[in-house]
Amino acid sequence: MRLKFADCVLDLRARQLERQGKTVPLEPKVYELLEALIKRRPAVVTNNELDELLWPQVYVARTSLTRLVSELRAELGDTPHGSQVIRTVYKRGYAFCAEATAVRSEAASPATIELVWKKQAFSLTDGEHLAGRDAECSLVIDASSISRRHARITVVAGAATIEDLDSTNGTHVNGTRISGLTPLTPGDEVLLGSEALQVRRRSPSALTVKVFRRSWSSNVGPPSMEKYPSRKPVALAPSYASSAPRRTLARASSSSVGVGPSLDKRTSSRSTAASS
Repeated sequence: MRLKFADCVLDLRARQLERQGKTVPLEPKVYELLEALIKRRPAVVTNNELDELLWPQVYVARTSLTRLVSELRAELGDTPHGSQVIRTVYKRGYAFCAEATAVRSEAASPATIELVWKKQAFSLTDGEHLAGRDAECSLVIDASSISRRHARITVVAGAATIEDLDSTNGTHVNGTRISGLTPLTPGDEVLLGSEALQVRRRSPSALTVKVFRRSWSSNVGPPSMEKYPSRKPVALAPSYASSAPRRTLARASSSSVGVGPSLDKRTSSRSTAASS
Protein backbone atom coordinates (compact mmCIF):
# COMPACT_ATOMS: atom_id res chain seq x y z
CA MET A 1 0.00 0.00 0.00
CA ARG A 2 1.20 3.51 -0.89
CA LEU A 3 0.06 6.45 1.23
CA LYS A 4 0.38 10.05 0.10
CA PHE A 5 0.56 12.88 2.63
CA ALA A 6 1.91 16.43 2.34
CA ASP A 7 4.66 16.22 -0.31
CA CYS A 8 5.57 12.62 0.65
CA VAL A 9 4.62 9.11 -0.44
CA LEU A 10 5.15 6.17 1.91
CA ASP A 11 5.26 2.68 0.39
CA LEU A 12 4.46 0.34 3.29
CA ARG A 13 5.10 -2.78 1.22
CA ALA A 14 8.53 -1.63 0.05
CA ARG A 15 9.25 0.20 3.34
CA GLN A 16 10.31 3.25 1.35
CA LEU A 17 9.65 6.98 1.75
CA GLU A 18 9.64 9.43 -1.14
CA ARG A 19 9.55 13.21 -0.83
CA GLN A 20 9.04 15.45 -3.84
CA GLY A 21 9.67 12.45 -6.07
CA LYS A 22 13.01 11.51 -4.48
CA THR A 23 13.73 8.56 -2.22
CA VAL A 24 14.48 9.53 1.38
CA PRO A 25 16.77 7.05 3.21
CA LEU A 26 15.62 6.47 6.76
CA GLU A 27 17.35 4.75 9.63
CA PRO A 28 15.52 1.53 10.65
CA LYS A 29 14.12 2.94 13.90
CA VAL A 30 13.10 6.22 12.27
CA TYR A 31 11.13 4.28 9.66
CA GLU A 32 9.55 2.06 12.32
CA LEU A 33 8.46 5.18 14.21
CA LEU A 34 6.82 6.62 11.08
CA GLU A 35 5.16 3.30 10.26
CA ALA A 36 3.76 2.94 13.79
CA LEU A 37 2.32 6.45 13.80
CA ILE A 38 0.78 6.30 10.33
CA LYS A 39 -0.81 2.90 10.94
CA ARG A 40 -2.43 4.13 14.16
CA ARG A 41 -3.51 7.51 12.73
CA PRO A 42 -5.16 9.66 13.97
CA ALA A 43 -4.92 7.98 17.38
CA VAL A 44 -2.21 8.93 19.86
CA VAL A 45 0.56 6.39 20.35
CA THR A 46 1.87 6.67 23.90
CA ASN A 47 5.51 7.07 24.79
CA ASN A 48 5.53 3.70 26.56
CA GLU A 49 4.07 1.95 23.50
CA LEU A 50 6.71 3.49 21.24
CA ASP A 51 9.48 2.56 23.66
CA GLU A 52 8.33 -1.08 23.67
CA LEU A 53 8.07 -1.12 19.88
CA LEU A 54 11.40 0.51 19.13
CA TRP A 55 13.47 -0.85 22.02
CA PRO A 56 11.73 -4.04 23.17
CA GLN A 57 12.64 -5.15 26.69
CA VAL A 58 15.38 -2.53 26.89
CA TYR A 59 15.27 0.57 29.10
CA VAL A 60 16.13 3.79 27.28
CA ALA A 61 15.99 7.41 28.34
CA ARG A 62 13.10 9.53 27.15
CA THR A 63 15.54 11.64 25.14
CA SER A 64 16.06 8.70 22.77
CA LEU A 65 12.46 8.87 21.55
CA THR A 66 12.58 12.68 21.40
CA ARG A 67 15.67 12.47 19.19
CA LEU A 68 13.98 10.00 16.80
CA VAL A 69 10.91 12.22 16.48
CA SER A 70 13.14 15.22 15.69
CA GLU A 71 14.96 13.23 12.97
CA LEU A 72 11.66 12.06 11.48
CA ARG A 73 10.25 15.59 11.42
CA ALA A 74 13.37 16.85 9.69
CA GLU A 75 13.04 14.22 6.94
CA LEU A 76 9.35 15.08 6.48
CA GLY A 77 9.90 18.84 6.45
CA ASP A 78 7.84 19.18 9.62
CA THR A 79 8.46 21.34 12.71
CA PRO A 80 7.52 20.93 16.40
CA HIS A 81 5.61 24.23 16.45
CA GLY A 82 2.60 24.25 14.17
CA SER A 83 3.39 20.72 13.01
CA GLN A 84 1.43 19.45 10.02
CA VAL A 85 2.48 15.77 10.14
CA ILE A 86 3.64 14.66 13.61
CA ARG A 87 1.67 16.12 16.52
CA THR A 88 3.07 16.13 20.05
CA VAL A 89 0.65 15.28 22.84
CA TYR A 90 2.20 16.75 25.95
CA LYS A 91 3.41 14.10 28.43
CA ARG A 92 1.42 11.49 26.54
CA GLY A 93 2.89 10.60 23.15
CA TYR A 94 2.66 11.41 19.46
CA ALA A 95 0.06 11.22 16.69
CA PHE A 96 0.11 11.33 12.89
CA CYS A 97 -2.11 14.32 12.03
CA ALA A 98 -1.65 14.77 8.27
CA GLU A 99 -4.32 13.63 5.84
CA ALA A 100 -3.12 10.46 4.12
CA THR A 101 -4.71 9.01 1.01
CA ALA A 102 -4.01 5.71 -0.69
CA VAL A 103 -2.51 5.88 -4.17
CA ARG A 104 -2.39 3.14 -6.73
CA SER A 105 0.81 1.11 -6.73
CA GLU A 106 2.61 0.17 -9.90
CA ALA A 107 2.41 -3.46 -10.91
CA ALA A 108 5.09 -5.38 -9.07
CA SER A 109 7.51 -7.48 -11.11
CA PRO A 110 7.42 -11.24 -10.51
CA ALA A 111 9.76 -12.63 -7.88
CA THR A 112 12.90 -14.26 -9.23
CA ILE A 113 14.42 -15.51 -5.96
CA GLU A 114 13.04 -17.03 -2.78
CA LEU A 115 14.02 -18.11 0.73
CA VAL A 116 13.25 -21.65 1.87
CA TRP A 117 12.80 -22.47 5.56
CA LYS A 118 11.62 -25.94 6.61
CA LYS A 119 10.09 -26.63 3.17
CA GLN A 120 8.28 -23.27 3.24
CA ALA A 121 9.15 -20.96 0.35
CA PHE A 122 9.04 -17.17 0.76
CA SER A 123 9.08 -15.32 -2.58
CA LEU A 124 11.11 -12.11 -2.63
CA THR A 125 9.67 -9.42 -4.90
CA ASP A 126 11.27 -6.02 -5.41
CA GLY A 127 11.14 -3.98 -2.21
CA GLU A 128 11.97 -4.54 1.44
CA HIS A 129 11.07 -7.65 3.41
CA LEU A 130 11.28 -7.76 7.19
CA ALA A 131 12.08 -11.18 8.71
CA GLY A 132 11.33 -12.02 12.34
CA ARG A 133 8.86 -13.42 14.86
CA ASP A 134 6.55 -10.39 14.82
CA ALA A 135 3.22 -11.05 13.13
CA GLU A 136 3.60 -7.84 11.13
CA CYS A 137 6.79 -9.06 9.44
CA SER A 138 6.50 -10.02 5.79
CA LEU A 139 8.60 -13.14 6.51
CA VAL A 140 7.31 -14.56 9.80
CA ILE A 141 9.66 -17.18 11.26
CA ASP A 142 8.27 -18.52 14.52
CA ALA A 143 11.35 -19.76 16.38
CA SER A 144 12.79 -18.93 19.81
CA SER A 145 16.20 -17.87 18.45
CA ILE A 146 14.62 -15.30 16.12
CA SER A 147 14.12 -11.71 17.24
CA ARG A 148 10.83 -9.92 16.70
CA ARG A 149 12.44 -7.87 13.93
CA HIS A 150 15.53 -9.83 13.06
CA ALA A 151 16.75 -8.84 9.59
CA ARG A 152 15.75 -6.84 6.52
CA ILE A 153 16.06 -8.17 2.97
CA THR A 154 15.97 -5.63 0.14
CA VAL A 155 15.42 -6.64 -3.48
CA VAL A 156 16.08 -4.20 -6.34
CA ALA A 157 15.65 -5.44 -9.92
CA GLY A 158 16.06 -9.03 -8.73
CA ALA A 159 19.29 -8.35 -6.78
CA ALA A 160 18.94 -9.04 -3.03
CA THR A 161 20.82 -7.76 0.02
CA ILE A 162 20.35 -8.52 3.72
CA GLU A 163 21.14 -6.55 6.86
CA ASP A 164 20.83 -7.47 10.53
CA LEU A 165 18.56 -5.29 12.69
CA ASP A 166 20.54 -5.54 15.94
CA SER A 167 19.11 -9.00 16.60
CA THR A 168 20.02 -10.90 19.75
CA ASN A 169 21.54 -13.96 18.03
CA GLY A 170 22.78 -12.31 14.86
CA THR A 171 22.54 -13.04 11.14
CA HIS A 172 25.03 -15.20 9.25
CA VAL A 173 25.55 -15.65 5.50
CA ASN A 174 27.47 -18.78 4.49
CA GLY A 175 28.82 -19.14 8.03
CA THR A 176 29.99 -15.52 8.46
CA ARG A 177 28.23 -13.13 10.82
CA ILE A 178 27.27 -9.95 8.98
CA SER A 179 27.47 -6.39 10.31
CA GLY A 180 26.20 -4.43 7.31
CA LEU A 181 24.51 -4.80 3.93
CA THR A 182 25.45 -8.17 2.46
CA PRO A 183 24.50 -9.39 -1.04
CA LEU A 184 22.53 -12.61 -1.44
CA THR A 185 22.77 -14.96 -4.41
CA PRO A 186 21.04 -18.28 -5.18
CA GLY A 187 22.80 -21.08 -3.32
CA ASP A 188 23.66 -19.00 -0.23
CA GLU A 189 22.71 -20.21 3.23
CA VAL A 190 21.33 -17.64 5.66
CA LEU A 191 21.32 -18.28 9.39
CA LEU A 192 18.85 -16.21 11.40
CA GLY A 193 19.67 -17.10 14.98
CA SER A 194 19.84 -20.89 14.75
CA GLU A 195 17.34 -21.19 11.89
CA ALA A 196 18.84 -22.01 8.48
CA LEU A 197 17.32 -20.66 5.28
CA GLN A 198 18.39 -21.38 1.72
CA VAL A 199 18.42 -18.80 -1.07
CA ARG A 200 17.38 -20.24 -4.40
CA ARG A 201 16.22 -19.03 -7.76
CA ARG A 202 12.46 -19.09 -8.13
CA SER A 203 11.23 -21.43 -10.84
CA PRO A 204 9.37 -19.60 -13.65
CA SER A 205 6.71 -22.31 -13.59
CA ALA A 206 5.95 -21.42 -9.95
CA LEU A 207 5.01 -17.86 -10.80
CA THR A 208 1.57 -18.82 -12.06
CA VAL A 209 -0.59 -21.45 -10.41
CA LYS A 210 -3.80 -22.61 -12.02
CA VAL A 211 -6.48 -24.08 -9.82
CA PHE A 212 -9.18 -26.29 -11.30
CA ARG A 213 -12.49 -26.22 -9.49
CA ARG A 214 -15.63 -28.30 -9.87
CA SER A 215 -17.90 -25.45 -10.88
CA TRP A 216 -19.67 -26.89 -13.92
CA SER A 217 -23.45 -27.03 -14.00
CA SER A 218 -25.49 -30.20 -14.08
CA ASN A 219 -26.72 -29.40 -17.59
CA VAL A 220 -23.28 -29.03 -19.06
CA GLY A 221 -21.53 -31.84 -17.20
CA PRO A 222 -17.85 -32.24 -16.33
CA PRO A 223 -15.15 -31.00 -18.71
CA SER A 224 -13.93 -33.41 -21.34
CA MET A 225 -10.89 -35.50 -20.45
CA GLU A 226 -9.34 -34.45 -23.78
CA LYS A 227 -8.71 -30.99 -22.34
CA TYR A 228 -6.72 -32.51 -19.47
CA PRO A 229 -4.42 -35.15 -20.97
CA SER A 230 -2.52 -35.45 -17.70
CA ARG A 231 -5.60 -36.75 -15.93
CA LYS A 232 -5.88 -40.51 -16.25
CA PRO A 233 -9.18 -42.32 -15.80
CA VAL A 234 -9.39 -44.32 -12.60
CA ALA A 235 -10.43 -47.97 -12.91
CA LEU A 236 -13.22 -48.72 -10.46
CA ALA A 237 -13.67 -52.15 -8.82
CA PRO A 238 -16.69 -54.12 -10.16
CA SER A 239 -19.80 -53.69 -8.05
CA TYR A 240 -21.84 -56.47 -6.50
CA ALA A 241 -24.53 -56.05 -9.11
CA SER A 242 -22.08 -56.53 -11.98
CA SER A 243 -20.74 -59.76 -10.44
CA ALA A 244 -24.19 -61.26 -9.73
CA PRO A 245 -24.90 -62.37 -13.33
CA ARG A 246 -21.63 -64.29 -13.34
CA ARG A 247 -22.74 -66.39 -10.36
CA THR A 248 -26.13 -66.97 -12.02
CA LEU A 249 -24.47 -68.16 -15.17
CA ALA A 250 -22.33 -70.56 -13.17
CA ARG A 251 -25.38 -72.13 -11.56
CA ALA A 252 -27.10 -72.52 -14.90
CA SER A 253 -24.12 -74.26 -16.39
CA SER A 254 -23.79 -76.58 -13.38
CA SER A 255 -27.41 -77.76 -13.77
CA SER A 256 -26.60 -79.06 -17.19
CA VAL A 257 -23.79 -81.29 -15.92
CA GLY A 258 -25.34 -83.06 -12.95
CA VAL A 259 -27.96 -81.12 -11.08
CA GLY A 260 -30.71 -81.72 -13.66
CA PRO A 261 -30.91 -85.56 -13.44
CA SER A 262 -31.17 -85.54 -9.66
CA LEU A 263 -34.09 -83.17 -9.86
CA ASP A 264 -35.79 -85.43 -12.44
CA LYS A 265 -35.55 -88.46 -10.13
CA ARG A 266 -37.22 -86.57 -7.24
CA THR A 267 -39.97 -85.35 -9.54
CA SER A 268 -40.71 -88.81 -10.89
CA SER A 269 -40.86 -90.30 -7.38
CA ARG A 270 -43.37 -87.68 -6.29
CA SER A 271 -45.54 -88.45 -9.35
CA THR A 272 -45.54 -92.21 -8.56
CA ALA A 273 -46.57 -91.59 -4.95
CA ALA A 274 -49.42 -89.36 -6.02
CA SER A 275 -50.85 -91.92 -8.48
CA SER A 276 -50.83 -94.66 -5.92
